[in-house]
Amino acid sequence: MSHRALTLQERAAHVKGAVPPDRLNSSLLKRWQSQKPFQDTSVLDERLNAAGLSRSVFEAAISLDIPEDTNGTSTDADVVSTMAAARADHPDWQTVLAGIKPHKAEGVEAFSSLIGPLLVAAHRRVLTACTTLADRVPIVPEHVALSASSHLAGRVARMAQRVVLLELYKAKQSGLLSGNTSEHRFESFCDLLTQSSYADDLLTAYPVLARQLMLTVDRWETVTLEMLDRYADDFETLAKNFTDENSLGPLDSVTLEAGDHHRDGRTVCFLHFAGGKSVVYKPRSLAVDVALAHLLDWMRARGFRIALKIPHSLDRGTYGWAEFIDQAACRSDDEITSFYERQGAWLAVFYILCGNDFHHENLIAAGPHPVPVDLETLFQPDLTTVGLAGGFAVAGSEVYGTVMTVGLLPSRIWGRNGGKEGGIDMSGMGAAGEMSPVASLVLEEAGTDRMRLVRKPVAVPPARHLPTLNGDPVNVVEHTDAFTNGFAEAYDFILTHRAGLLGKDGPLDGFMDVEARVILRATYYYGLLMMDAFHPDVLRDGLERDLYLDRLWMNVPLRRLEPKIIEAERRDMWRNDIPGFYIRPGHTHIWTADGDRIADIWPQTPMDRVREKLETLGPGDRARQLWLVEKTLATLPLRNRLVGYDDYPVPRDLPVLASEDYLKEAEAVANRLAELGFTAADGSMIWMTCSPAGVGHWIYAEMENDLYGGLPGMCLLFGYLHVVTGKAHYGLLARQIWKTVEHILENPGYAVQNPGAFTGWGGLLYAARHLSAVLKDDSFLEGVIDRLPGPADLVANDRTYDLVGGAAGFLACALPLVGDGHSGLLDHCRACGEHLLAHAQDMDTGIGWHLEVAGAEPLGGFSHGAAGIAWSLLLLSFHTGDTRFRDAAVRALDYDRSLYSPEEENWRDLREGARPGESVAVDEHYLVAWCHGAPGVGLSRLLIRDLMDDDGCRDEIRIAVSKTLDDGFGRNHSLCHGDFGNLEFLGAVVDADKDEGLMAACHHLAAGIVDVGRRQGWHTGFPSGTEPLGLMTGLAGIGLALLKLAAPDKVPSVLALEMPPRQAVGKQEGMVV
Repeated sequence: MSHRALTLQERAAHVKGAVPPDRLNSSLLKRWQSQKPFQDTSVLDERLNAAGLSRSVFEAAISLDIPEDTNGTSTDADVVSTMAAARADHPDWQTVLAGIKPHKAEGVEAFSSLIGPLLVAAHRRVLTACTTLADRVPIVPEHVALSASSHLAGRVARMAQRVVLLELYKAKQSGLLSGNTSEHRFESFCDLLTQSSYADDLLTAYPVLARQLMLTVDRWETVTLEMLDRYADDFETLAKNFTDENSLGPLDSVTLEAGDHHRDGRTVCFLHFAGGKSVVYKPRSLAVDVALAHLLDWMRARGFRIALKIPHSLDRGTYGWAEFIDQAACRSDDEITSFYERQGAWLAVFYILCGNDFHHENLIAAGPHPVPVDLETLFQPDLTTVGLAGGFAVAGSEVYGTVMTVGLLPSRIWGRNGGKEGGIDMSGMGAAGEMSPVASLVLEEAGTDRMRLVRKPVAVPPARHLPTLNGDPVNVVEHTDAFTNGFAEAYDFILTHRAGLLGKDGPLDGFMDVEARVILRATYYYGLLMMDAFHPDVLRDGLERDLYLDRLWMNVPLRRLEPKIIEAERRDMWRNDIPGFYIRPGHTHIWTADGDRIADIWPQTPMDRVREKLETLGPGDRARQLWLVEKTLATLPLRNRLVGYDDYPVPRDLPVLASEDYLKEAEAVANRLAELGFTAADGSMIWMTCSPAGVGHWIYAEMENDLYGGLPGMCLLFGYLHVVTGKAHYGLLARQIWKTVEHILENPGYAVQNPGAFTGWGGLLYAARHLSAVLKDDSFLEGVIDRLPGPADLVANDRTYDLVGGAAGFLACALPLVGDGHSGLLDHCRACGEHLLAHAQDMDTGIGWHLEVAGAEPLGGFSHGAAGIAWSLLLLSFHTGDTRFRDAAVRALDYDRSLYSPEEENWRDLREGARPGESVAVDEHYLVAWCHGAPGVGLSRLLIRDLMDDDGCRDEIRIAVSKTLDDGFGRNHSLCHGDFGNLEFLGAVVDADKDEGLMAACHHLAAGIVDVGRRQGWHTGFPSGTEPLGLMTGLAGIGLALLKLAAPDKVPSVLALEMPPRQAVGKQEGMVV
């Protein structure tokens, strides 16, 4: 074997001493050290230590000249000589190969001929083994061998396709191909692949590919024969366990690769018999399946009503057999209802057992039964302890261990295009009719000399996990009650029988020492990495493939993953396996695919985690989990369609409410939020909340760390409730929430993405300033200021510029602090100002700032447009005396005014798609909200009027008030684009202008809004059925607005980014709990 096929580890075995400086492969060393995260030399040392290498050995190994005649390792053979021997032994190999149809290799079938002689030799050895087995068990040798070999041929063709297509292009360019048409020239190239000299030269040029292909053939033969031998050994037992007639009939064919490759190429296989029956072979212990069956029997024996089905299984220690479950249709609506009731019950069982990975491929809809067919991912440990739980891994297993973790409920991953596209729902309810979340390699112009691979999304294969009726899949949307009832019934049953589950000799004991698989990283991630592990650039030299596979180390220092685990991943992927890791619920260790034990990875055993979860079951947990179930299911009807809001009339003639009425409502909202929160052992608190995930998609996920919809906004609500009510527990809640904010900021894997007031550093400053004031603790603000990036870094990636996410928002939040003694922030503010000046875009009238995600035209308005930016620039000019910022503000105001429509008495909303389904190029659109339209513009003019003389502001405020009163109520209750936000603008006008008539109108509007909330429930700023919890679109903002109505002198206007009112920061008397 060529030394170029050797891995880094194998080359290290040949190192005799340190490499002389003049022979050091410095270019490769520099590439390795420049690849993330190895710029930090300590991380590279960790990687080397995990592989048992020192820095000196590493440098010598990458620089070593190894004689070409070395075998590298004692088991490696020379591919070319092996090919020659196979050609001699099988001169008819082309004829035989023509009868083997490569599986899942459409368009590249001919590429398997690159190592055709080896394929045929292995095929014939398996055929011989099958013929021998025929003396022991009924089998059709030719059929079985051909079906098995088709999988090998397909896998080889897919592995080689990128190299072969590159060589096709080179052969075409060099004139090696004959034929008058593109198709004929492709046939000419396929003929080349069968010629020994061409094939040998190609394999010699790509020694890593040659080695991987040979390894694949050898492992296929080993695992296929192993499976067939086990079938023969167990044949009689299989017939008794999986048929009523004690007869399977002859084995007629096999489906290999019915799952991922683990442990040296082993996969789940289907054995198909001539009589029409099939049996599933699993090359792993099925003890966990047996233990779950025992648990289900235990539940049935104690009266559990809902019948849950799993495949019947036969555990044989290191492998096992399982019932083949085929998809079957439901026969009635009642069966559909039963299906979803059972699926809800399964969610409760898997939630209790800390299961995950129950996505669409691991479930089969068998009539009225949702059948989980892969049960090896129960008893998952708490991955937050190694930083691999997703999200921010804060609040510990309280968040990581919700019903969302199971994988059954709708969720979206792998969003593309900067979040515009919402990724894919691969859950046990999703994937049907969706496109793959990440581009796959797709053949174009197959069968021609122009044939090539391009990256594009592909359709997800038809789902087998959804129930069908009359030939059509039936979504859970019409059966949510059945699902939630099934969950509640199973949850309540388990709670009732908790003592028996936890007791000695209870059904949990059967899981103590079973082998389960832990999912450390998504299989999809490994698959993407493997896809490019067969790029030609990494197949010419083993060191290049090693360097590529070291991408496994990306972000690892941030995730605290044990280096030995990454080394095991690398070893598995070198063997073309999906990395596999295994646990035993009663132990804190992890085992690799090679059987190596990595001790004490988990702080608690998975079994203790399940027992702990059982102990925490109760009304509070039940309510939180059911809320997540119901609200997550509510996102399904909203997918891929235009979403509107249900308008409602707001009474304007109701009696004025007292402050106590508003306070009562505010506390009710806050108390509900507190009930829905998750509290960790250290007291930190977090929520799951609804968030948009691309266009037309909504998900429930961990609350983020921004003011708009995240944790800082929650702090404002509870902090000011503490001020207004004097109740200490609200202040404690604010502290608990801020503890989570700090956890997130301390996590090296998290970075605040922008400077803005509502989604960036500005919002963190704003919330911290308020919390420091109301809780009399400067550490909140000091902690954020200490973590701020430098002025240049703060704006380096800002491409939104606006109040919400951009530099303007930072100015609005930081400049008041500059005037309050934090002069060190002035440099940051100047950097923001210069950034805004540098990116201003000249318009026909004035200047604007282009926000890419909003469309082609710069926006007007307060939140995302010129009105808000103008205000922030005026603030900067006021604090610095620099008239350039004032001049820019005036020009920005000119642009904003150019968007006014006298006919509409409103300002245009230029966002593309602002009106559902239409672009601004099709029709003008006008919103009446703080974020876009009259209320926000009016608020900007109130603020601008305090900073400069401008005759137009008074008229614009009057127009905005009129428009808001006429059209600004009855859509939803949110601060951002709903009733409370618009009411807050009107209240600001009342405060500024002492307009008693407007004040009376506001009082009656406030009473009407509360009346709607009491009768209908609060309408959040997201579509009907969802319930976001955060400040600007959710319950927290509704609560804060109610609190401001109760105590307007003590609660700030967050929409105007007001600093703490003086009345709010005085000494609090008579604190009560």
